[in-house]
This record gives sequence, structure tokens and C-alpha cells, in this order.
Amino acid sequence: MNPDNYCTLSAAKRLHEAGIVIETEAWWARRVLGNADRWELTHNKSISLAVEVLPAPCMAEVWWELPETIQCTRKKRQLHFEKWRGESYASYENYGLAKNINPTDALIDLKIWTVKEKKS
Repeated sequence: MNPDNYCTLSAAKRLHEAGIVIETEAWWARRVLGNADRWELTHNKSISLAVEVLPAPCMAEVWWELPETIQCTRKKRQLHFEKWRGESYASYENYGLAKNINPTDALIDLKIWTVKEKKS
């Protein structure tokens, strides 16, 4: 399993804190064995010995959850997203390409942003 195809643990935590649940085939599982307390990425749905589990969606799973009103353009080494809101656009600029972050994490940040925009 290539962890670069899935969100990082920190992005999975941000999704959880935002109250967003995405159906996925992978999870971050926290296991405590003796003195070892570690997180691991797994496809095993019956996660044994896990004391905490967070969904770990891949890029496609997050992309499918974005609203159809999202427009994506690339400006230099940045991604610029716009969401049509009636008479205006709300803008979200992602500097992930410049920062070289996990692209799935960038989409998760966008998903969180769209949920916040919808509430406002």
C-alpha cells in the first residue's frame, strides 16, 4: 500500500474535527502494544487491537465528495478553486504544489473549505 495515495494522518484528523465522514477503503488505526503507541495505514476493515480509527480516503474518494460547482484552474505553481454561490464566487487558493504537500491532503482542505462556505 503506497501511503502517498492516501491522506496523511493530520489530514484525517482535520476531516474528523470538521465532522466530515467520507466512505473509504482505508483507515488510519492507532494501536497500543506495550509501550508502543503508533498509527498505521491499513485496508483491514476489522481493525484488531486498534484503540482509535480514522478514515483515510484516497484522492479519488475525496474528489467525488466535492460539489459539482467547484472550478479548478492552475496559476503558476498554485491551484485556484472557485465555488459558484448564486451571484458571486468564493475563492480558495491552494499552495500545496509550492509546498509539495500530499495532493489528497490539499483536496481534503478544499472539502473542509466548501463545507464551511456552505454553512456561511
